[in-house]
Amino acid sequence: TTLEMELVKLRAVYQNNDPKIIEVENQISELRSKISSKAATLYDNESTEFAYLKDLFSEQITLNIEQLSLIGQNKAIEEILKDYQKIYKEFPEKELIYYRLKRKVEVGEKIYSILLDSYKQAQISEASVQTSIKVIDKAIPPKVPLPTNKTNIIVFSLIIGFVGSIITALLLENLDTTIKTGEEIEHIFKIPVIGYIPQILRESETEKLLKKFLPLKRVTYKRILTENLISKLEPHSPIAEAYRTLRTNFSYLMIDNPAKTYIITSSEPKEGKSITISNLGITFARNNTKTLVVDCDLRKPAIHKIFNLENKIGLTNYLVTEISGLSLDNIIIPTEFEYLDIITCGKIPPNPAELLNSKKMRDFLITVKDKYDIILIDTPPVGAVTDASVLAPFCDGIVFVIKAASTPRERIAHSLKLLQRSQIKTISGVLNQIPVEGGYGYYYYYYYYSYYYGSDDNKKR
Repeated sequence: TTLEMELVKLRAVYQNNDPKIIEVENQISELRSKISSKAATLYDNESTEFAYLKDLFSEQITLNIEQLSLIGQNKAIEEILKDYQKIYKEFPEKELIYYRLKRKVEVGEKIYSILLDSYKQAQISEASVQTSIKVIDKAIPPKVPLPTNKTNIIVFSLIIGFVGSIITALLLENLDTTIKTGEEIEHIFKIPVIGYIPQILRESETEKLLKKFLPLKRVTYKRILTENLISKLEPHSPIAEAYRTLRTNFSYLMIDNPAKTYIITSSEPKEGKSITISNLGITFARNNTKTLVVDCDLRKPAIHKIFNLENKIGLTNYLVTEISGLSLDNIIIPTEFEYLDIITCGKIPPNPAELLNSKKMRDFLITVKDKYDIILIDTPPVGAVTDASVLAPFCDGIVFVIKAASTPRERIAHSLKLLQRSQIKTISGVLNQIPVEGGYGYYYYYYYYSYYYGSDDNKKR
């Protein structure tokens, strides 16, 4: 039975003339012959009375062998059928994979065919292009290096470097249209410069510059200038000294012309006009000059922030006629300095220019002139709005603040042209936020401060 099952399985895989099938068939035939001969031997040993049953027995044994063979074949066929059923169940998935791969092959063949055609066309086009380039002589490498004159090369390189640096410097100078010196202001715009204010540095920059300009043992300028009111916090500092120089030059302007009201403005925001007017007011007050600082920047007021004051009631509240019972004394804020008063902006109005051009504003200026020796008015930048130009006819002069190495000449010229149209009497310039590293003589100021306001040991040295 086992051999019959094996034979059926082999016939499902191999052909009938395969050696493996022939070998199994031979084994089955040999086994059958052995069974038949064994049965015949048994019958020969029996008595003669059972002789008639010999043929019947032999036939029964043969039938039993065929039955077992058929049973084995049947089992083998059932197992093969089960295997084929499993394989049949996997056919749809494998068929799908087959068609996908077949599709990829077809697409790849088409792409290859297209690329091959393009390549052939490119070869044909390349072969059809005629060129006029011909090789006349082949390049021959030199056997000996070419002679070089090192001296000439060095001299030529130095000349090229020198000329190139000069050209680069001239280009940078022409491309940079900002103002860096007071001489440029006086030469280009024809206005006098009455003040040079150095830059208020951050802590790390201040320490770095002090170590750079002064010996380490002589550095006594311990307090870092990071506040806006330098004239208050560090009255002996170089920057406070610069504001005192500005105050002195103001006094020279007022000798022949008894002017009292001055507008402090600039051409752009963040040029330092509000800080300049605040420190200038403190220096005037320290000189026993009765000073009033008025914040007429009705768009982005800053004076109250610098002096740390409230801005609930101010100039706009006084100028608006709807508010009754508000006198000038109600908006004047005294400071810790005896001779310095502040008038803040107040509520920001929707029409600043119209409010500053009102009759009440003119009456306000006339009134404060009788009470104070000098009135400093902070206005918005000229290049942005017209507020400074509106106030200019009612005032005696304008101080125009210019940030060093920042403000372009074109904007300064445009702003000064607008101010000159208002027929102001005098326009003076202040160069503000000058970098200390850039020179302008401020090494002297730092040395002066260290020597005269340092310790006694430093003075003896």
